[in-house]
Amino acid sequence: MTRVSVEKEQHVLIAEHNSELADLFATWLSPTYHVDTACEFEEATQKVNSSIDVVLLDRQISRYSEAKMLQKIRYDQYRIQSAVITAIEPDFNIAETGFDDYIVKPISCRTLIEFTSALITRGEYTKLTNNLYQLSKKKALLEEQNSQRELRNSNEYEQIVNRLKSIQEHADMTVEEINHKKAFSELS
Repeated sequence: MTRVSVEKEQHVLIAEHNSELADLFATWLSPTYHVDTACEFEEATQKVNSSIDVVLLDRQISRYSEAKMLQKIRYDQYRIQSAVITAIEPDFNIAETGFDDYIVKPISCRTLIEFTSALITRGEYTKLTNNLYQLSKKKALLEEQNSQRELRNSNEYEQIVNRLKSIQEHADMTVEEINHKKAFSELS
């Protein structure tokens, strides 16, 4: 229902059946992220698109099980981090879901911000590792099919090597950030 408009790179969709709570979460996250909210499941599924980085999904928003909700929200063409954020304690059926994380309400502003930040970071790392794999595969194919001389004279090959190095450095920094956040949250 509510859309908090800010110029942010990361985009969070809050799918929460309680509109007041959805608005509160949006207020907490909007200084850092572009935030949309939906108070009905069908509305949430309509808002899912390639610009969404994280979906925070209340279990009570839908008559579907978590697994079915995830199937409806997460499309293969979208690399969206998804988390259940709910007042319902987890039970054994969460083992069958594909959610990236699960948190039980009530939660504080700080916890929600840290939780969302961790999801964003993990999503970025996933994208980086996918890029690393794709570029590594291209590099290996070129190396199989071309001589060292041809590779040295190829601008395209050089670009792949440079992009690989850059993405690897970024991935390494992201791992350090994930480890730092994990260590920080364990101290809290």
